[in-house]
Amino acid sequence: MGGGEIFRNSTDAIVVSPQDEAALVEGLQQLAGAADLRDRMSVATRQQPEEFTREKMASRRAGLTGERWNARPAKS
Repeated sequence: MGGGEIFRNSTDAIVVSPQDEAALVEGLQQLAGAADLRDRMSVATRQQPEEFTREKMASRRAGLTGERWNARPAKS
């Protein structure tokens, strides 16, 4: 599980590939130049833990497992 699976780009974080230095610089410049974006992301990030309760994570995991189970090829 990577950061892009937990954080939403430009909502709670600036998500970039760890190997992409240019994207990292661009993301930092974007944050440095936009106080409103920083404020919105700060609020969204503080609300984020509410999305990761045990119950919600178990439900998501069960949903993903069910989707994968239903998507498997039928045996002949």
